Amino acid sequence: MRIVKPGWHLKNSDSTGNTIFHPFCWLLPRQEKIIFFITLAGTVTVMCVLSFLDQNLKTSAAPYGIVSFEFSGTLAVAKDIINGWGESGRILAGFHLGLDYLFLIFYPIAISIGCALAATHFHPNHKLRVQTGLVLSWAQIPAGLFDAVENWALLDLLRGSASTLLPGIAWWCAFVKFIIVISGLTFLVLVSILIIIAYIQKSRQTI
Repeated sequence: MRIVKPGWHLKNSDSTGNTIFHPFCWLLPRQEKIIFFITLAGTVTVMCVLSFLDQNLKTSAAPYGIVSFEFSGTLAVAKDIINGWGESGRILAGFHLGLDYLFLIFYPIAISIGCALAATHFHPNHKLRVQTGLVLSWAQIPAGLFDAVENWALLDLLRGSASTLLPGIAWWCAFVKFIIVISGLTFLVLVSILIIIAYIQKSRQTI
């Protein structure tokens, strides 16, 4: 594997010699940094707003708020959650899901660029680590698409749809989305820990 790293760009070749890029390597290094921090700030901001709204969506039928609705799984459970919210709760849930469309623009980009940048901290000989970062970087894009489909299904249920397929669609989309996002975040945390350990070790050697 050959890593070409101009600035923060990441490019590598697989065993067949095919060149692989991370989703945002076409950006200039400075642009990449700017977009990363803008989307990171947007992710944190919108997440805080969604978390605040979600407090009013927690009921006995939906102890985890909108997440309970995402994983309702069946039409009967979904209807119980919707009925428990009442008219005002349905409106709030609809607003929450609408705002989530903005959220799913921010977080996939932030995590995707973050995973690609994190992978550049590994030596090219650490092929598995670099490839893991690249795969997780690309995976965040479909995670956002799964989130969008999930929101569509849930909004249709809020509008009164009696389709038995929608809760299952939302469940699977939410499941895949969370697996991808959690994997990306876990990778970022592990890389951060490794960077901190390396920095501490280097600092001790200079003392």
